[in-house]
Amino acid sequence: MENDDRNAKDIEDPIQARDLSAAVALCERVLQGDAQAKADLLRKLARQIQHERIVAMRILKDLTEVAEFTGIPYTTLKSWRCEPNPLPGSPGHWDIAAILAWYEARCERQRRR
Repeated sequence: MENDDRNAKDIEDPIQARDLSAAVALCERVLQGDAQAKADLLRKLARQIQHERIVAMRILKDLTEVAEFTGIPYTTLKSWRCEPNPLPGSPGHWDIAAILAWYEARCERQRRR
């Protein structure tokens, strides 16, 4: 466990550290034979694989896919397209990396207000 604590401290982002701690706790529960923990772990791995495939593709085909990927409602994404600094992309070409960078910048601007 001491090694796990050291690894968590090496991660600069506190969110990543929490994620690492949660992952370690989940793995410990799986090793102890917790069936629910095993099911949770399998679901998390499946979501991560799907996420990595989408990021690897980088381009989503429509706002529905963007909404599914980001968890942001479709109607919100659509309204962001009409703002002065609109959500980047166009029909058939929604670059997920550009969208995530735009969203981070948008959140940062709102935090500064």
